[in-house]
Amino acid sequence: AAKTEETKNMQQVEFEPAEREDTRKKVTDQVKFSPTGMTLNVVPTSKGRILMSLSDSGMQYLVAAARANCGVTAGRYMFEARILEVLSPAEPGRRSTATPRQHLRIGFSTSSSALYLGDTDESVCFDSEGLFMAERKRSPC
Repeated sequence: AAKTEETKNMQQVEFEPAEREDTRKKVTDQVKFSPTGMTLNVVPTSKGRILMSLSDSGMQYLVAAARANCGVTAGRYMFEARILEVLSPAEPGRRSTATPRQHLRIGFSTSSSALYLGDTDESVCFDSEGLFMAERKRSPC
């Protein structure tokens, strides 16, 4: 019974009160990825809604990155990413292959920063290992 009350109390507490309603103009353009904002091994599919990385002939060892065409200046934002497929391609002529480490970084950066999140002071991100990266430092979430 004590845990149920504690759970209810936790659900009722708003740690960050909601800001006033946003009256700014809403984005009307479609949020998408431009080829100029991608590394060469990124292939957009499904009308740009799904991004794939090339994984043939050693390309699985390269890091792929992409930047969307929209930005934020203030407020709270939520976005979502889903990993649809995890590939472990074999290399021809090799019996044992080193399995490439799969990872994902998702976050925010300035428009002039490098595409690789977390590698500069101009980006912040979360990675698939549960770490937060900012100012070139990794820390647990």
